[in-house]
Amino acid sequence: MLGTNKISYQFEKPKYKVSIITGDSGSGKTTLYDMVRAYNNNPQIIQLKWDGNCDLDLIYCSKNDMPYHLADIKNSVIVADENCALLTKVSYKELAKFVKDSPNYFFFITRQFKKLIGISISLQSLFYIKLIGKRKNAILPYFPNEIYKSYDKVYVDTILCEDSKSSYLFFRDYFGFLENKNLFTASGKDSVVLQLENLVAMGKDNILVVIDSCAFGLNIFDLKKTCSLYPVKNIYVLDWKSYEYYLLESKNIERFQDSSEPVFMEEVYYESELKKHLLQYTKSGIEGKLPICLDLFHRCVKSDCNYFDFCTAKIDDSLKYDRKAIYIHNPMERFQFRPNYPQTGISEMSLF
Repeated sequence: MLGTNKISYQFEKPKYKVSIITGDSGSGKTTLYDMVRAYNNNPQIIQLKWDGNCDLDLIYCSKNDMPYHLADIKNSVIVADENCALLTKVSYKELAKFVKDSPNYFFFITRQFKKLIGISISLQSLFYIKLIGKRKNAILPYFPNEIYKSYDKVYVDTILCEDSKSSYLFFRDYFGFLENKNLFTASGKDSVVLQLENLVAMGKDNILVVIDSCAFGLNIFDLKKTCSLYPVKNIYVLDWKSYEYYLLESKNIERFQDSSEPVFMEEVYYESELKKHLLQYTKSGIEGKLPICLDLFHRCVKSDCNYFDFCTAKIDDSLKYDRKAIYIHNPMERFQFRPNYPQTGISEMSLF
């Protein structure tokens, strides 16, 4: 909580290194930013009290502060608004490097997303301000739960993958595509909306859009807007954390534990963690194919794999034919693909 007995903002310790606080004009964003500045200038009047056990300080980023001005700050949440030099004069590559190397958390208060589009931001780190009392505000997540969990089982005829690498290869193999007439790639998160509009123009409907929620970030607002423009097209969103995280959740990789500390660029972190367990894994696949150990009918055989002696994710035959037991949860079970695949999701999926 930050505030006085007249006005306050409630929020928890950040779970992600970068959090975006956005919303309409007049929702209280500027007031929050000014209150952080007032707290730094006079902490005896403005109180800071985190929900839960937290000793982080809250630091106001002035309009002229550049990364080198903030280099000595530690164990803090740095708060910047859209008019700060940090968001207006620093390139997104320089900003990304600064955030990655900094020991601090960041609250960016903005409706100007252009500079931040290129930075990997989780959907769960997007927030808005809501008045919950006469003078009490809460900072709440836009997406407290995964979007796909709001669906019952639905039919899809077309799949659009965010990437063109392992996730795309997985869906190609998972649904048994003989021809890729109904499987498409956007070749990157920033092109998903454009490719979705192209599919709609082609007459496609019942479309499943697969995105990595750990990095899709601010693109979600344009995606939601596009989905709302074509309600009769039945556009669904599968917002799993990432394909690599989905593999790491397999019970075949029992040693994996998600980081207890916020990670910047989670998609890179999950890929590196997966490579520690599944040594044959590569993001791009091998000659356009997933590693053999991700094949539906694969058995771990030493002669098939150079990493057999070192891999910690060998297939356990006791799980191999009880595929429901392999996953803590499986988002695919909510979707049934019609053209090529009459069976529903999990009963026919690969081992990871």
